[in-house]
Amino acid sequence: MRKNYPFTLSDELIALAKQQFQLDPYGLHAFAHWQRVYNNGMYLCDNEDVDRQVVSLFAFSHDCCRENEYIAQNMDIELPSFYYHFR
Repeated sequence: MRKNYPFTLSDELIALAKQQFQLDPYGLHAFAHWQRVYNNGMYLCDNEDVDRQVVSLFAFSHDCCRENEYIAQNMDIELPSFYYHFR
């Protein structure tokens, strides 16, 4: 079993991503999924030369603008507008 890595993003940014999420908070692409993506990404960072902050931001935001559990529509539009908050 892989270890759980401490979060490198602020609580405020994680809260913003959760607030943006409109689907079932216990669904397939909800926070528990983001945590798994984060832990897998940090595991990869341990072995590759990758920016942990970029991996962290992706893990906690890649599904936050989803409109349904099955098809990731409009993510090319919605996700960049979400990232605008981080500038």
